[in-house]
Amino acid sequence: MGYDKVENKLAMKGNSGDRDPLIGKAVPNDSMGGGLTSRETAGEHASGRKFAVELINDRDSVKGGGYISESAKNTGEAAGGETGGHGGNVYAAAAAHGLRPEDFCDFSSNINPLGPPPGLLPELKRHLEREICRYPAPQAAPFRGALARELGIPEEHLLIGNGANELIHLFFLWKRPKKVLIPAPTFSEYERAARLAGAEVEYFRLLPEEVLSEEILAAQIQAVQAQMDGSDLIVFCNPNNPTGMFYPRELLEGIAQGAGEKGAAVFIDESFFPFTGRPAPESFSGSVFRSAFYPGSAVSCPESGESRPGYGNETENTVVIYGNLWVATSLTKLWALPGLRLGYLLGPPEGIRSLTENGDPWRVNALAQRAGSYCLSQKQYLEDSLELVKREREFLLRELEKIDGLKVYPGEANYLLLRGLSCGFSSADLCRKLAARGILIRDASNFPGLDGSYFRIAVRPRLENLRLLFALQDYLCGVM
Repeated sequence: MGYDKVENKLAMKGNSGDRDPLIGKAVPNDSMGGGLTSRETAGEHASGRKFAVELINDRDSVKGGGYISESAKNTGEAAGGETGGHGGNVYAAAAAHGLRPEDFCDFSSNINPLGPPPGLLPELKRHLEREICRYPAPQAAPFRGALARELGIPEEHLLIGNGANELIHLFFLWKRPKKVLIPAPTFSEYERAARLAGAEVEYFRLLPEEVLSEEILAAQIQAVQAQMDGSDLIVFCNPNNPTGMFYPRELLEGIAQGAGEKGAAVFIDESFFPFTGRPAPESFSGSVFRSAFYPGSAVSCPESGESRPGYGNETENTVVIYGNLWVATSLTKLWALPGLRLGYLLGPPEGIRSLTENGDPWRVNALAQRAGSYCLSQKQYLEDSLELVKREREFLLRELEKIDGLKVYPGEANYLLLRGLSCGFSSADLCRKLAARGILIRDASNFPGLDGSYFRIAVRPRLENLRLLFALQDYLCGVM
């Protein structure tokens, strides 16, 4: 599908509430100067440091070493109060700036820029009256079965949750690890969940400043392996948030195998993997769990009888990896359902059974289950989404690199990490001034390992991206 058609789908969709009419306009080409040159057309309102590969022992030592900005040294500030320091709080921004939530271009949360699949709202409305009058299906059983068939795995390895974040916290509280190894920087909920479960937290550095190469990635993995002793849980986010850095599965397999030999578990968050556009076998959920139970050149799933080629090649290491491996994935982001919440956890059957028997049977509400079942059938929507994300990510990378005073880190997800290079640059100040213009971005200074010069933006539709680019230019030129 061409870009104009993808953009026009935004204008025609009737299930996403009130949209900025500008979003539905087609953009003739990839250049900022080609066809859309004015700020009015783009919807403009009138009005670090380099990491070393070494262990960070705890959050205090990160702060003490100057890797966290002064504004984030207070624990309450770093946590961001009620939101935990995350983006996407358009309600607070609206109250602070006297705008409506729908007035904002939200680059602070990493949600599919196409919005929910077409036809989802009518589907939910059709079942609303009946669904809210009775309990939802325990363990989201109908959706779990459909998702298991889609993934090509047995249901006993699958737990459905109220978003990936709920499953992260549930897993940590159930596992009760004593010592957890977590990347820096990465998604803050791993640390929050670990500390809530009473665990000691150690960090290992991932280097956003380096140009990616096989050698650098391998060196980072070797550094993690060297720090593995004494840890009973190791966490990875792949691609990592906020850097967007993707780690090839074969490199992470070395971590999983080494951890298994030491009796440690590995937790991998693949919530943003679909946005990379990489084939399923490059993920853990699309390879290890299938090959561990359906060996051979083609995988035959008993539930569906469907043959899935390319997931074979089971090795002796697969069993070692599988036995200590857990993989979480958010469906909220891929299907643009942050208000409904949906995610899944893959793991060993005995662990999934324990979580199922001891957890809340109704953790996933009826409408989220209904939405999940509907979204699984929307194949064209997913193709359109990945096409749009790839095109707009490349566009943003190209145009951001032209702006003096900014460094953009090439990532593979639906977001990009940036750094202001000028002396005294403040991501917090940038966030405030952009919010006053109706643009939300993510201040990245509260990620362990990053300082007040870093911020993150989501990949959005073209006209929203142009609006952000114009605003960034204004800020760096001192116009704001």
